[in-house]
Amino acid sequence: MREITIRLDDDLLDFIGLHANGDRDAYLATLLIQYRHWAIHQEIIRALQTD
Repeated sequence: MREITIRLDDDLLDFIGLHANGDRDAYLATLLIQYRHWAIHQEIIRALQTD
């Protein structure tokens, strides 16, 4: 696993805090995993459309 650093502004941190139920790190990790799955899905769709 790779460690990354993300800089977020205060408004975004406040928004995340509202939804994170006290565990911002886990919430952000979940968002990144969901984004990765979405990005892979989009790549598959593009590949199928070009065939």
